[in-house]
Amino acid sequence: MNNQIRYETRYATFGERFTAVLRDCLYTWWIAFVGFFLIQIIQIVLRMNDMISDSLYSLLTTIKITGPILFIILGQPLYAMVGDVSGRHTSKGKFKNQIYVLNKKGQFLTLGQSFLRMILKYATLSIPFGLIATIIVMCCTEKKQALHDLVLGHVVVKNI
Repeated sequence: MNNQIRYETRYATFGERFTAVLRDCLYTWWIAFVGFFLIQIIQIVLRMNDMISDSLYSLLTTIKITGPILFIILGQPLYAMVGDVSGRHTSKGKFKNQIYVLNKKGQFLTLGQSFLRMILKYATLSIPFGLIATIIVMCCTEKKQALHDLVLGHVVVKNI
């Protein structure tokens, strides 16, 4: 008698993956906006107490505006990448949807694999019609793989 548990692999749908990405964005975006408001408060306090020069005020304004934008652009992909190689092998958004990214061998991603996936994902999405092509490929493949996952042999599974 074989004691192995057998289960059917269920691949995450576009909707499940999209919801996870939105959740991850919300988790990282709030950090960017908290940073924005903290700098705003510092500017107000320093201005009220005449403790700030015009050049420092301008510098803080530049950081206040560009910092959150850069954090959103770079922070979310890095957050997802680090989440995939963390102890629970998933970002918080994917964890809430119970989805995980696996490599060709059915194992969790290494840091290098996760980094390569992130680079290819954003390269694919940055080209014209890349998002549309990714959605079409995801809907047409048996394993519901996005374009970057198809190239790398990765799959996104539900409830492992």
